Amino acid sequence: MKIARTYWIILGITAAVLLGSSSQASAQYYGRPRYYAQPAYYPPSTYRNGLVLGAAIGVGGLTADQCGDLCGSGLSLEGHIGGMVNPRMAIVFDAWTVIHPTNSFNGSTTDTIYSGALQFWAAPMVWFKGGIGLGNTTVSNNDLNTIQGATALALMGAVGVEILQNGPFALDLQGRVGHTFFSDSDGGPITNYAFMVGFNWY
Repeated sequence: MKIARTYWIILGITAAVLLGSSSQASAQYYGRPRYYAQPAYYPPSTYRNGLVLGAAIGVGGLTADQCGDLCGSGLSLEGHIGGMVNPRMAIVFDAWTVIHPTNSFNGSTTDTIYSGALQFWAAPMVWFKGGIGLGNTTVSNNDLNTIQGATALALMGAVGVEILQNGPFALDLQGRVGHTFFSDSDGGPITNYAFMVGFNWY
C-alpha cells in the first residue's frame, strides 16, 4: 500500500510538471511577436534605384480636325531612359511614336513626341507620367517619294499598372495620350493616344 501510494504521488507530480510546462510554452508562443518575414504580393518600392530603361509596344491612333485618311489607328512604339531621383520618382527622356498607314495612297502619317518627363509611383504597382517637349508629324508618300512634316510644342501623359515585378524588371500595361500644338498653317493641333505593353528595368 505504501509503495502504491508513493507511485501515485510521483505520477501526479510528473503530470503537474508536464501540464505546467505545456501551458507556459503556449503562453510564450502566443504572447510573443513573431519575427519571421511575411511574404509580400509585390516587392517594396525601394527596389527601384539607379538607371531607368524601358520600351513599349501596342496600338494607337491619331486624331485632328478634318484629318481624313491621314489620321486613324496604327502601331505605337515607345522608349525611355533616365534615372531614379528617389524610390518613387524618376526623371526620363521619353520618345513615343504612332505610325498610321494611309489607305488612299502608298504612305503613312507618323506622329512622334519627344519629351522630358517625370514618372511617379503612387503605389508600388501604379505609376503616372507627365512630360513636355516637341511633337513632330510627318506625312510620307512612297509613290511620289515625298515627305512633309512640321514640329511644335507637345504635352504627354500616361498611366500604367505593373502586372509583373521580378527583381529590377517590371512588365506593365499602360495608356497614353499626347497633344501637339500645331498652328493652323501646319494643319492644326493633333492628338495621339495608345494602349501598350511596357518592358522596364530599374
